[in-house]
Amino acid sequence: MTELHQWIITHDLIHYPKEPTSRDDQGTYGPRRGFVSGRSMSYEFRMRDDDYNCYYIGLSSHKDVFAPLDDFGKPNAGCTSIEYRNKDGHWETL
Repeated sequence: MTELHQWIITHDLIHYPKEPTSRDDQGTYGPRRGFVSGRSMSYEFRMRDDDYNCYYIGLSSHKDVFAPLDDFGKPNAGCTSIEYRNKDGHWETL
């Protein structure tokens, strides 16, 4: 059985603090089906648009997967890339 990949948005950089009265996507998680609370999510990621603006930062249970981008970033905000923080603290684009 394949282990389920999980992710959560920890920072919504489009809606907060620029538009504090609008919706805030912080706390959005996926996948909706099969999400297991408490599973270790220790890989930090961020999603950007074509202009290299950072929209979301989050945590993932797996590194080097496109699931947060495909599940949420693209359809919700038009994000086009996802980066993961490596052991040296630098961001690597998938």
